Amino acid sequence: MLVTVLAILYDGIQTVELHEAEPSAWAALVRFIDARWTDRFQDMPVPPSEAERVERFFADSPAEWLVAEADVSELHEALDLATLASLR
Repeated sequence: MLVTVLAILYDGIQTVELHEAEPSAWAALVRFIDARWTDRFQDMPVPPSEAERVERFFADSPAEWLVAEADVSELHEALDLATLASLR
């Protein structure tokens, strides 16, 4: 079972989210940026391109982000087994 992980390190706070697919994680990253754009850039207009928005937001900043797939098959199986064991 694959999940997409979104990890953001911004302003000393680490955010980690699991998503079903890359488009969902990307959309969450863009929402994160949109919610903080004005605080970071005051009057600078928001670029219409999402990719440009992401690039500008994290440029010249110690902040970082990552969208990556992770295989959680073993975790999924362990959770299924734990659930079955608790039902007995």
